[in-house]
Amino acid sequence: MRSGGSLTAPDHLNEGVEHFRAELLLSLSAFTGGDHFLHVLTMPSGEHMLIRSADEHGKPELIQLHSDDGSLILGLEFEYKCALSPHQGHLSVMSSKIKVWPRGRQRFEPLFRYEFAKDSDRHTPCSHIQAHAHRDAFTHLLGHAGTGSTRSRRRAERAITDVIPAVSEFHFTTGG
Repeated sequence: MRSGGSLTAPDHLNEGVEHFRAELLLSLSAFTGGDHFLHVLTMPSGEHMLIRSADEHGKPELIQLHSDDGSLILGLEFEYKCALSPHQGHLSVMSSKIKVWPRGRQRFEPLFRYEFAKDSDRHTPCSHIQAHAHRDAFTHLLGHAGTGSTRSRRRAERAITDVIPAVSEFHFTTGG
């Protein structure tokens, strides 16, 4: 609520989360070529809000990722827990969970997941990537990789000629 024309902390949080949600939707649309819904949930304390992949009714849903030929390859699930930074008052991601599923289906375990926790203790890393999938699942995906770069075109050609791609060809970017 506004008092005297200034924004309160909940207003700043709502505004920041809505801006972040809009940026996520633009990125997803640019990457997938489609429209998506993201559910925003205010936590009972009112100090945190969640943004997660969902359908138009707020039910959790995977973002489907397709290959150049339209085949369903991966499913993406994510959740961001956001709050206002106590020092500067801007939006801060307190934790995030991102999971990537084979063939766009949630069965057994994801291929890999990335997790971040801003307030982890000194004995626990604040972020990590954990691979769950068997080598075969990863190499199968490399055979369906796009052809946008010279490296990806070579990888796709090798997959056609029965040269099994190596898991080491996966690169998990964590920044920079």
